[in-house]
Amino acid sequence: MSKRVPPLLEKGFHKNWQVVPVALLVFGIGFLLLTLLPYPAARRLGDLLARDGSLELLTPALWRVFQGLLAVSGLLLSGIAVLALRFPARFRAATVWLKQTLLRSLQNLPGDSKRVFAHGLNLLHQPKIWLPALALLFLGLILRWLFVNVPMEHDEAYTFSVFAVQPLRLGLSDYHYPNNHLFHTFLVHLSYRLFGVQPWTVRLPALLAGALLAPFGYGLARRLYSPAAAWLAGLTIALAPVLVSFSVNARGYTLLALFTLLNAGLAVSLLRQGNAFHWLLLALFGALGLYTVPVFVYSLATLYFWLFLVWASGKVESERRFSFLLGVVLCGILTVLLAGLLYLPVFVNSGVRSVIANQWIEPVAREWFLPTLQSRLSETWREWTRFVHPALVGLFGIGWVIGLVFHARLSRLPIPLQAGLVILPVIVFIQRPNPWARIWLFLVPLMLIWSAAGVTYLLEVVSRLFKNPMRAQRGLLALLSVTLLAGTVVYVAQRAPLGERRFGGVEQSLRFIQPQLQSGDLVIITAPEDAPLWYYFYQYNLPREMLRRDIPFRRAFVLVSIAHQQTLEQVIRERGPDYGFFDFSTARQLASFDHMEVYLIEADHQAVEQAYGSSPP
Repeated sequence: MSKRVPPLLEKGFHKNWQVVPVALLVFGIGFLLLTLLPYPAARRLGDLLARDGSLELLTPALWRVFQGLLAVSGLLLSGIAVLALRFPARFRAATVWLKQTLLRSLQNLPGDSKRVFAHGLNLLHQPKIWLPALALLFLGLILRWLFVNVPMEHDEAYTFSVFAVQPLRLGLSDYHYPNNHLFHTFLVHLSYRLFGVQPWTVRLPALLAGALLAPFGYGLARRLYSPAAAWLAGLTIALAPVLVSFSVNARGYTLLALFTLLNAGLAVSLLRQGNAFHWLLLALFGALGLYTVPVFVYSLATLYFWLFLVWASGKVESERRFSFLLGVVLCGILTVLLAGLLYLPVFVNSGVRSVIANQWIEPVAREWFLPTLQSRLSETWREWTRFVHPALVGLFGIGWVIGLVFHARLSRLPIPLQAGLVILPVIVFIQRPNPWARIWLFLVPLMLIWSAAGVTYLLEVVSRLFKNPMRAQRGLLALLSVTLLAGTVVYVAQRAPLGERRFGGVEQSLRFIQPQLQSGDLVIITAPEDAPLWYYFYQYNLPREMLRRDIPFRRAFVLVSIAHQQTLEQVIRERGPDYGFFDFSTARQLASFDHMEVYLIEADHQAVEQAYGSSPP
């Protein structure tokens, strides 16, 4: 039972309510005036407040962050104050109601959390629910584990070598390149510190998040549709090649997909019943998603737009309409605030623009936007359907359409979740981003859930042609499941990095030269193969001094990628010491592996001694 606000507090508030808008206006104007202070004046003011007379923490970058926060806060407080002075009675009533609602929510939070955990424990007493989910989890884990040793790719290797290996205070505050998916970097740091440097330890967070997509997708589909649709949705999520691929790539995109499923489940629960703990979890998962990759804003926009559509359609109970809308607004604000707190080290060290206005997310020129969008959408479709038989692509495409058209027959939701997608084209055409295929991965599990619902309905319609429709439907579903599993077996046999296939060209090259490396040697390589080599230096525990270009050396091993039309001279020019330090008459090719060629070239020892004053050790 919720407790009512103490009468004395209400009485005191009614008596002194006029003070509130005046105080808000004073603080609002004060905040706005503070934003006008230049940094030297702000620093002098901060020094006065510091105990030792020097507030060293207040750097110019941090002051710019505070100026933005003060500006937003000042405008918000001033706006509320103006409305309060213009409509005093409504403001007083709304404030009392808001205060009561928030107090009740805080008082109900412990009980709500207990009910949520009790519901989760209750599922353990329902084998028909948790057994399929457990089977899907193991299937997803096994399949992803078979691919965990694929050769290291550039982006994931860069993330590890530049960010994750650093102390957390450095790795989580450096955003010079948006390759740093901060929450994922944090998890990778913990994983490699616990288990050492191996491909599976670096990829463990992405792998676990990818494996969890299947059981959580199963659970969401079961709540929205039927057990049959849930099984097919979980199975396709577990087996989808695009999800398997991203699950063994040490990036944050499978985390975004997982947070999307969790948020969708929470939103469905909140639609049916108000629960303060669910609102809190929705804000937390939203903030962690944004902290992983800022493009998670697309997932949040889809979800919150769907919640708004449900509210606007009048499908929320009349007694909950205002509290539901308030919950959506406050949850969104809390999400942004939590994400801002998590990004604070980045804002202080790298500036706000490094996150929200870096060169990689600048709008595409208007004349190039539509051709770029068309190209990226084609890439996205190819990535989603790669290694999938066209017949299955067609079947699940038809299922998606059926699931949308016959939503009222299939789902318990008043408005389909798919309706939230309408906001995405609006955002994309306003923002004009370069929409890489990977940023839409969060949609794949949802798409498969919606498609599975339509496919199972199609199987149900076909099964009515048989004498025993229920048995026929189960048989058709089993046949489709076996077909999917058989295709996965073929996919594993052709693609899994088993045996020597787990070594890519860069790693094979390093394994070849490792026994030959001596003191005074350099290893030279250029993009895009450089980052994987950095990672392998950590894995094989080799001295990173050998990757430097500003120290004396005796000889150099040069790794050249023929797949990127590189030459020995080009690699040296881009990433090696100056040309004058090499004796090119000694250059010779030692070996080739996959797309990599390995060269050995001696230094011009006289030039090295003249430049550095000594020979290499």
